[in-house]
Amino acid sequence: MLSKHRIHRLPVMDPISGSPLFILTHKRILKFLWLFGQSFSTPDYHEKSCKQLGIGTWTGIRVVFPDTPIVDCFDILLHKGVSGLPVVERHTYKVIDMYSRFDAIGVALEDRMHQLDITVEQALEFRNSFRSEDNRVVSILDTDCLWTALTVLVQRNVHRLCAIRKNGAIEGLISLSDVINYMVVKPGSKLSTSHSCHRHLYHNNSMHDDFERHSILNRLGENSAILEQQTTNRLNHQLATFTMK
Repeated sequence: MLSKHRIHRLPVMDPISGSPLFILTHKRILKFLWLFGQSFSTPDYHEKSCKQLGIGTWTGIRVVFPDTPIVDCFDILLHKGVSGLPVVERHTYKVIDMYSRFDAIGVALEDRMHQLDITVEQALEFRNSFRSEDNRVVSILDTDCLWTALTVLVQRNVHRLCAIRKNGAIEGLISLSDVINYMVVKPGSKLSTSHSCHRHLYHNNSMHDDFERHSILNRLGENSAILEQQTTNRLNHQLATFTMK
């Protein structure tokens, strides 16, 4: 469901009471696989690189430069279907930072219109004053194996990794959802789904209970979607206002 509906959080409900129990995320699934996966079995693909396995983006990677106007960066994040942009040196394509959708959302929520006439480097200066250089870019070598990528994603608690060459140049991007799709979604699509468990759990529920449960799920999903849409609309409005000046 996380992959199919392109959502980041999924409420897990008590089958009897309909009360929310916890929120399932890509990060929690990945951490479970990392903690317990090798104790169950060690597939051969763990030792292959993400590039060999086709996990991640390896062609047509969108990047920005330190002197790229921040409005151009916003345009890519809003309209090109990406959630994070590597910031690279213009001539070497060495990765020096990352500008994500979360950074753009911060600008929208704080209504910092006066800060749009700046470059990506200037936009990141304030954030980076609280970060060490090692935390600006989380990366692995493009030859590192899948298990290394999984370990770094979990231990560094990040949404994406830059896969770099030995000289530091960008080679690929690997996200949480890329790894989840390969390790969980694709293998799971070959399995048959049994509904007997669901029939047993819901057997004694009334129609009112079912309605309440689905109502809660719908409201949670709608609230998340509304917040993201409002933020996106605000960013689009700010961009339109800025370009009209």
